[in-house]
Amino acid sequence: MPINCNCPVCGSRNTKSLAIIFESGQRIGTSTRDSIWTISGALDLGRSTTKSNWASLLATNAAPPGKMNWSYIGWPLIAATVIFEWPLWVVPAVILPIALLYGASDDYLNAEDGTKWRKTFRCLRCGTTFEPFNQ
Repeated sequence: MPINCNCPVCGSRNTKSLAIIFESGQRIGTSTRDSIWTISGALDLGRSTTKSNWASLLATNAAPPGKMNWSYIGWPLIAATVIFEWPLWVVPAVILPIALLYGASDDYLNAEDGTKWRKTFRCLRCGTTFEPFNQ
């Protein structure tokens, strides 16, 4: 059964999945340079390596969903411990259950979001993001 990947807004056939847009817009490079120079009459040898990551704006906008930062939970709890003068055992006693619940829900949501992200397409003519449907 064919899948209709035409844009539902403008009807263009110029569409790509977000995963393909993201991967095709990434550039990773490494460059190494050997050099010889003199300092006060002595010869010195050197090697420098530069690593670069580059992404197009289109690829950046099509990036997969990321995980939430753990500092959203940890830093407010540590600040509350200092401000309200709670004993130090409160931090691990509260963070551990929150971390377990958050970690389990985060893995579930990321798996679901990742699946949806892989099935989502973007029209390269008008910019509409959509999920194709079966004909």
